[in-house]
Amino acid sequence: MDIQKDRFMRHLTLFILCFIFIACERASLKRAENLLNFSLNNSVCFLQKHEYWNDFNGNGFRVEVYNILDMNYIRNMSEKSHLKSFNCNKKYDTIRNSEFGKFINNGAGFYKTIWKGDNIETVVIDTLNKKFLYCYCFI
Repeated sequence: MDIQKDRFMRHLTLFILCFIFIACERASLKRAENLLNFSLNNSVCFLQKHEYWNDFNGNGFRVEVYNILDMNYIRNMSEKSHLKSFNCNKKYDTIRNSEFGKFINNGAGFYKTIWKGDNIETVVIDTLNKKFLYCYCFI
């Protein structure tokens, strides 16, 4: 009887753990997909997250950095989305001089920024370094 109970509990635990890992997804990645108007389709892999929030007034930003796994898919879809281009090798480039410029070293590619009230959302696709950035800023 104890063996059956142990097996049942083991299976139940595995089922719950599987459900937890399947249900986990990054909400910010979904917002980036909505911003770009195309699915990332498992073509990026999470690398790091950097956050800075001001304790006094709550202003700040969050940058999530992803590695691009399928560069051809991202390049084809970004060409269809009419994104703006950037080149960090230029002295006065807007991406280079932003809060997430330090995550792109000598990069070039495409970006898109949307302002929604006090929120600024930016997606950066660095085609040279194969990086994908999602930046959320609250002013």
